[in-house]
Amino acid sequence: LSVFAGHFTAADALEVVSSSEGDLLAMSDQLDELVDHSMVIVDVSADVAEYRLLDTVREFGDTALGDERESLHAAHAHHFAKLSRRLFHQMLSPDEAAAVQRRDRAHDDIRAAFMWSRAHDRVDLVADIVARAAIDVLMHRRIEVAVWAADAVENLDLSSLTIADRCCLYQTAASLEINEGRIDRARDLIGRAEALSLELAPEEIPADLVGGSSIYFFLGLLADGDAIAERLSARLSALGPSTALAIIMISRSNIHGYSGRPDSARELSEAALAMLADDDVPTWRTLAEWQISRYSNLDPIELSERVARYRDRYLSVRNPFLAATASRQLIGLDSARATAQSHALAKAVDGMSTLSLADPREALGWMMQSVVLLLRAGQYRSALSILAWEQRHRVTPVHPDQLAAIERLMPAARDALGDDELDAIAATLASSTLREAIDFTKAALTEAAG
Repeated sequence: LSVFAGHFTAADALEVVSSSEGDLLAMSDQLDELVDHSMVIVDVSADVAEYRLLDTVREFGDTALGDERESLHAAHAHHFAKLSRRLFHQMLSPDEAAAVQRRDRAHDDIRAAFMWSRAHDRVDLVADIVARAAIDVLMHRRIEVAVWAADAVENLDLSSLTIADRCCLYQTAASLEINEGRIDRARDLIGRAEALSLELAPEEIPADLVGGSSIYFFLGLLADGDAIAERLSARLSALGPSTALAIIMISRSNIHGYSGRPDSARELSEAALAMLADDDVPTWRTLAEWQISRYSNLDPIELSERVARYRDRYLSVRNPFLAATASRQLIGLDSARATAQSHALAKAVDGMSTLSLADPREALGWMMQSVVLLLRAGQYRSALSILAWEQRHRVTPVHPDQLAAIERLMPAARDALGDDELDAIAATLASSTLREAIDFTKAALTEAAG
């Protein structure tokens, strides 16, 4: 069992270390015996019992493997590579929440599988692990996987892979460029993916190819993202309604909303929603419903109630990125009511306190929501300092509700401050890092909350 790097199930153990077909119940009994002897630790907090070894036991076991070590690591890499591919497929199904949880807990072993596969030039296993990962990277902040994909594109011969896998692999590699805003590199990779995808028949186009338009969206290249999604939609439409077509239409809907085309955004999501079964792809179904609500001129209280439900759904399917996006919209809706501004400021401080520097998209989203809150609270200097910093470091489009609120609130800020002071404010955070800008924003929110 020392071949496992992290948590594993009885089924994993049966697949990787059993010398015969074996029996799952017998393997569970063997593992329980090892637990009784304090050789293995069991965790029953997940839906299925999971096991792990202490580091000292693992190190001892690895040394004791001897001639068996290589064959066991090969079996381990093969098992977790295939598991990774299966989980990506399940993330676009009603089993999304379970797939994300399993992927989270298997990450250490998937990393080990990648390292073994990469060292042994097993490009087939590398593709299983990273090719279909673009949406997972974007939604679950798995930047490390994008690094693996970029390494594969740069250093491995991909010619033996299927066309669909090569297309998706280019997109996963491109998802790395969001963090640094490397637009030219992203364009190149997504362009290669799209050109190659023309060799696919419509029925061979995977839903994963929505990653290209999503990456362009997060880079702020809205027209380019829309064009890719439109071309994919046209090809898939020849086959009639499908989950893949619905997902790509929802991606277009999101782009249209940020591009100032609310009616088109709503209509695209309505059409996509009609294609999806009631229990299909929870993340995308919820995003479609959210788009429809956002652009239907709802009463703010009703909109808040709906967005709260969407946030809870995203939490239930373990999508922290969109859950945080919904939380920011709720804070924005709260702050529009004078009686709730202090509560909104306090909630924003809470949101800023859990940020990861690994994904600047979320940090910048919270900072822009903070600009709105601070402008409403009359904290003009802090708000404009943050806004100037964000404009210099923008790597993702600004939510249209935030932009509209800033546009409404800016005249009062300009009237209160002279031109000389505006210039000085713009330079306040000029040399600040992302960490320093986050700390400045938290301090400003805390002060405004009183």
